[in-house]
Amino acid sequence: MVDLVHVHLVKVLFRLERDERGWPPIDVEGMWAKRTAADEYTLHNIPFYARGVASGDVVATVEIDGNLYFRETLRQGGHGTIRVLLKSESQADGVIARIESFRCGCESAERLVAVDVPPKMRVSELLSFLEAERGASRLGYEVSCKSW
Repeated sequence: MVDLVHVHLVKVLFRLERDERGWPPIDVEGMWAKRTAADEYTLHNIPFYARGVASGDVVATVEIDGNLYFRETLRQGGHGTIRVLLKSESQADGVIARIESFRCGCESAERLVAVDVPPKMRVSELLSFLEAERGASRLGYEVSCKSW
């Protein structure tokens, strides 16, 4: 069966730098994007590891060995990105449901949840929830791309 959602999308690859603890656990992250002009693409999913970008951003790319690599952000799309690391994978459904109640999109992989903060959202309530959960030692989080 053909995946019609991704028919007109391509992968833009982001090279990642690991910190002293070996994070992130991968060297390259691929994000779905739609071509908007020569070497320009609009990102169409939430980054798990790439910093400083969000869904909706327009990025410039460079082609290397047939692959498109991120070069720079040309225009921000108004979205933000928050990464949440859960202490337990069993918490994922409840935490994701609560985050989605703030009208945020989520993608998850095991204990890692990538959160898309939509434009013009009142983010203070979401951050209060995340702070309370962090205070209760149920998760950690970081703002990766701030739009507010």
